[in-house]
Order: sequence, then C-alpha cells, then structure tokens
Amino acid sequence: MSFLPPDVLGLGSATIDDILYIDHFPQVDTKQQAQRVERFGGGLTATALVAVARLGKRAVFAGQMGRDDASRWVVDDLARDGVDVSAVVYDDAARPIQAWIMVEPPPRSTRTILYTVPDIHGAHPSLPAADLICSARCLMVDDFGLTGHIRAARLARAVGIPVVGDFERLQTPGLSD
Repeated sequence: MSFLPPDVLGLGSATIDDILYIDHFPQVDTKQQAQRVERFGGGLTATALVAVARLGKRAVFAGQMGRDDASRWVVDDLARDGVDVSAVVYDDAARPIQAWIMVEPPPRSTRTILYTVPDIHGAHPSLPAADLICSARCLMVDDFGLTGHIRAARLARAVGIPVVGDFERLQTPGLSD
C-alpha cells in the first residue's frame, strides 16, 4: 500500500454554505440589502472530516467533485482545514451542493436555508479503491451517493471497520441496505 491509511475515510457530501446576515426576513416581492455575506464549507461528511482533522487525526475525503470553480473551492477549503483530498473522485459533471442561508439576528434568531442538489454528488458508485476503504480505521457516509456508500460499507464491514452514517432523510430509498 503506497498511501497513509486514514483514521476516517469520508465519502459523501460537501457543500458551499453562503451565509447572508439580514436585519429581518424580507417580504415577498421586495429587495433588501444583506448586512454581510460569509462563505463556509459544509455538508454532512465534509464537516465531520474537518472536525477529525482539527482533532489531529488523518481525515481523507473521497467524494465526487467536478473541475468547476465551486468544486475547486470545496477541495481547496477541505485541504486548508487539513483534510487529505488526494482521493477525491473527479467527474466533470459533478458539483458540490450549494446552500444560501439567511440568518436573522435576535430576538427572532431565525435561519432559512435554500439549496441545490446537483445530479452528480456524494460517493461514486465504484470508487474509491477497495484497498483505501479497507485501510481506514472508520468509514463515514451520509445521504448522498447511497449506491457508493453501500458498496464501501460492505467492504468495510467485511474487514471489521466501523461505519458511521449521518442521515438527514430516513426515507431515502435504499437506506435500509
């Protein structure tokens, strides 16, 4: 094996979260200035991997990304946070999830999330390679790329590697597998 085994191998979602700080929620058919906008990386798997890296462990992201600006931003952001991105699966049609989050200050302290989910995102159905999966100390999966997650989870479980899942939608078809 020519790679350093990961403490946590993550397949699944990565998101660009654009946070729009607003004075109050806008009324329909109006225009309103945001007080400020901040961009953060997010997504179930990507966020968990950043936490792992910040705790000093080896986190590897092997989800799908494209070669577009948004995908490059996500990959660079994960790398800045110490996540190994050498196993990212590139597909020109893949994209990260994009979210716009409107945050209203106290006393209401509300937030509203708008998001897009591209056609190709999350885990690849047949990648990463089995030797990478079977070398990890833990496999992290989420809702996105379920076919690839099932494949990876079966490989991991066959060699005694724990699988951690973060699922937002329990009614996702195939989730019981």
